[in-house]
Parts: sequence; C-alpha cells; structure tokens
Amino acid sequence: METTSNGKFVDAFTVDWSQFFFYAFPPFCLISRRVQKIIQDQATGILIIPEWTTQPYFTVVLGLLSDTPRVLGASAQNLLHSTLAGPHPLHHRLELLVYKLSVIPCKSQSFRQTLSRLSCIPGEIILTNNTECISTSDYNFVVKDHMIPYVPL
Repeated sequence: METTSNGKFVDAFTVDWSQFFFYAFPPFCLISRRVQKIIQDQATGILIIPEWTTQPYFTVVLGLLSDTPRVLGASAQNLLHSTLAGPHPLHHRLELLVYKLSVIPCKSQSFRQTLSRLSCIPGEIILTNNTECISTSDYNFVVKDHMIPYVPL
C-alpha cells in the first residue's frame, strides 16, 4: 500500500506505472512482483533492492538498466523492519543497490552503448590484457558483453 498526498492508501499494483516515473523500495518479499509490474506496465523509474545476486529477478533488473547503478550501504536508519520496532536484522550485512530502470529498449540499449565491452565480437582483434583493474568498487556485473560500473552514493 502506498500513501497518497491526501492521506489515503492505494494498492500500487492496481495503478498503471507507465504514467509515472516510479520510486520503489519494496519489502524484500515483494521485489519479484515489483519487477514483474515494471515490465508489465512498461515503466521507468528507480528501484532499490539488496545485493542478492542469486535471486531470479537480479539478472532481469540488470537487463533493464538505463543509467549507472549506485551502491547505498544499508544501515539501521535506512533499513527498518516493518514489524519490528528497530532495524532489519540483516542491516549490518546488506548492501542496497539503486537502479534506474526502463523497459523501453532504446533507453537500456543507449546506456549499454556507453559501457566498456568486456569481450570481443567474433572476428575482432582479441584483447591481449584483460586483467587490468576495471572497477574501483566491489561490484562487477556484465550484461550482454558490457561491464556495468557501480558508483557509491
């Protein structure tokens, strides 16, 4: 449920997100459903999720990137548990990732074109030294042969 400016609650899944630039920091159990809603509504916006690379939605999210992702450390102040009176029990072990996403293909393709290629296309000159430092953060992901740099907030 989301709160509107007049104090009423709205089920975010009943609203067409394509009309808005969304901001979503969903409860962890609803992340997959939010990603499905983003795709279904062809939406563009900001999604904040934990760094859980083994989750099925994670590669889908990387494929929808339209800007450089950001790393936001989780803390007791920004990661409160909905049913506890204090911080989420995992707040000291989580990193939060901030993604600008778009289902519009030209936006994600345009973003990927700004990224460095991680490998060569068949027929191109083979890279001789690909072991140099390619990122200053601890996050290194690749989507469609392009290295995705992460920037700390």
